[in-house]
This record gives sequence, structure tokens and C-alpha cells, in this order.
Amino acid sequence: MAVSTHENFNNIFSENVNNSIVILSYEFTEDTTISSGAYVAFGSVTIPADVTLTVEEGGGIGIGNKGFFHIYGTLETNGTPASPVSISGWAEQWSRMIFYPGSQGNLIHTNIYSAAIILRFIRIMTIFPISQ
Repeated sequence: MAVSTHENFNNIFSENVNNSIVILSYEFTEDTTISSGAYVAFGSVTIPADVTLTVEEGGGIGIGNKGFFHIYGTLETNGTPASPVSISGWAEQWSRMIFYPGSQGNLIHTNIYSAAIILRFIRIMTIFPISQ
């Protein structure tokens, strides 16, 4: 599912000047893809167990001031050297990205900015193929 046609909002977002959407707080309920070049900003966001959030090349996720990025499911980013994925704060400094037990992450060519604590691992995750 592309964020631009998310069923929970009953809206279609197209031809946006900045190609961005701001959602105050959100928990994904199904596998979701943030399309190439799209930027979605959250106050805080949660990926529950058994749900995958995929961000295509050039896509981005913004986290609000003191917001959290809770990952119980899977986070996949598919950036390229020419078009990396961006995870950053959109309203000053965000708090942290937390991978919980049983979560998975596959972050490829991803830039993470403006976090108080960039990554926090709670116990051992199943898959996390980036250097720590």
C-alpha cells in the first residue's frame, strides 16, 4: 500500500507542492510503502509486530519534536547512493528510534539525522544488517 492512498484516511494525496504529509501520531496496521521521493512526517510512529514499513529510494520519514520511532515489526529502507532514504526530525530534535525484541531492520543507504539517541536496541534483534 502506498501512503498516498492509505485506506484509513479515505483520501488520495497527489500533486502536493512539497510531496509531504504530516500525521501527529500513528501506528501502522498493515504493510505499508512510502513511495520514492515522498516524505511523511509523524509526531511519533509505531510499527507493530507482523507489520512491515518500507521506504523506497529518496523517500523520507520525519519525527516530531521529542517524538519516538517504535519498531516491533520490520523497517526496510531501500535507498541508493544517489538517492538515500532520510529519517530526520521535522520539528526540532526527535527523541529516538527503538528496535524491540523480535523486530527486524534492513536499512540500506539511509541517513538518520537530528535524534537525541539515534538507535537503541533492546535485547537482540533477528536481522539488522548495518554496522553498529
